[in-house]
Amino acid sequence: MNYDALGFDVTAIFELEIAANALSETTSKLRDDRRMVAIYRVTGDHDVVAIGKYENTTEMSDQVQVFMTNSAIEQTNVSVVFEAISEFEPMEFESVASVRS
Repeated sequence: MNYDALGFDVTAIFELEIAANALSETTSKLRDDRRMVAIYRVTGDHDVVAIGKYENTTEMSDQVQVFMTNSAIEQTNVSVVFEAISEFEPMEFESVASVRS
């Protein structure tokens, strides 16, 4: 899907540290947010990495404020994407027969 063509020009990558007792509920809410195009539980310093698409920086800033005022989210790091070099490209697979050999 070409999000830019649909008017979603701003991509933000959110790294979230979430309280252990709120992880399931928080990730469910993220999943219900139509602006989130990918959500990952990860290892490392953060619990979740989420990628959001926004029409403008004001809309993205509103999302940051939601995260910062949510008591279940203990820390938020945000990166704004300047340029998407490759995004959601389909994977190429060898034929099934050669993979099984």
